[in-house]
Amino acid sequence: MRLLPRAAALAALAALAAAPARAAVTVTAEASPTRVARDGQITLSVTVSGDTSSLPQPQMPEMPDFAVYSSGSSQSLNWINGQVSASVVYTYVLSPRKEGRLRIPPIPAGGASSAPIEIEVLKADAAPAAPAAASGPPSAPAPSARAEGRGVFVKAFLDKTRAYVNQQVTLTVRFYSAVPLAGDSQYSPPALTGFLSEDLAPVRTGAQTIGGREYKYSEIKTALFPVQPGTLVIGPATVNCQVQDLQGADPFSPDFFNRFFSMGASRPVSVRSEPLTLKVEPLPPGAPKGFTGVVGRLTAKASADRTSVKAGEAVNLTVTVSGTGDVKSVPQPARPDLPSLRFFDTESSASAAKSGDEIGGTKTFRTVVVPRVSGEIRIPPFSFPYYDPARRAYETAATAPIDLRVAPGAPGAA
Repeated sequence: MRLLPRAAALAALAALAAAPARAAVTVTAEASPTRVARDGQITLSVTVSGDTSSLPQPQMPEMPDFAVYSSGSSQSLNWINGQVSASVVYTYVLSPRKEGRLRIPPIPAGGASSAPIEIEVLKADAAPAAPAAASGPPSAPAPSARAEGRGVFVKAFLDKTRAYVNQQVTLTVRFYSAVPLAGDSQYSPPALTGFLSEDLAPVRTGAQTIGGREYKYSEIKTALFPVQPGTLVIGPATVNCQVQDLQGADPFSPDFFNRFFSMGASRPVSVRSEPLTLKVEPLPPGAPKGFTGVVGRLTAKASADRTSVKAGEAVNLTVTVSGTGDVKSVPQPARPDLPSLRFFDTESSASAAKSGDEIGGTKTFRTVVVPRVSGEIRIPPFSFPYYDPARRAYETAATAPIDLRVAPGAPGAA
């Protein structure tokens, strides 16, 4: 049995789609929740739709009341009677910078704009009860008797039932089959409102005996990062497949499989998993200054391409953060207030890393600094606060300071 990812089907549709010369574009935006604590987060979904497979990207406006982090996009295409329509959903995570009634302004794309959204930000909540720590890798719950009686079924489960905001939770979806299938199966992942998600390893396969019957299964795992507290619901996962119609056949007959493969008739079957719930707690109070919601474990280092320069000469400064969790959401570090140095714009890049079922990665920030005066100049440590769920404590990853030896510049030099 082979699961066809949605991306492959979308790519095939995109190859067939021919965009019209002029396409109408609509933009909608949705925020969840619209009432949040000061230390909470908001998921902003911006949907750009039109009658073309090539849609413009939204242009995010300035939002000084929020820290804004991009979290990827997903696309869907429809091809009906020779006409193509498409929509792309861009997901962002917003962290409020202050309390009160805040406003997400209209978001433009291709000449259209979304409506503004009002957000109410309250004081930080009181300390929550700590979620139970996960104890080892999860095992699949035993399927119900009803599921055992079918030739195919889907089971979904989580590696934990309680988590903090931004803490990774692993979702496993298994498609079981006890009979051969005709053709490919179509997999539709569950709805994940209130989560950021990241695919884990490729589809895995295995076998399991359930109720005395041998089942083969295909397994898909997804890393979920809840972005808001409360009870979040993970919708059902669905698999559509073709099963040979063997009604009335004796599966224990010696020639059962010969007759199975000689029969050309098959029937479509759609199976789905039960929805799941996850209890998400807000992070405890006492977050250090500069904390932006990163949950995991981080390390940081900084380097300069040279430490002996003349006043007015450029130094390339690199700051790298690595670890587990949603590392790509780590924001640019705060610049030190040093009149003796001029800082230029910072560029960043991120790479994901997957160790087993744990998401992590590296994010690198590069900037140019120019000493304004001669003498000894120390660039102080760059700090990255985070919450470690294993230790249930706030921690800070910090770089070592960098000392520059600056000689006088050439007379009259810029």
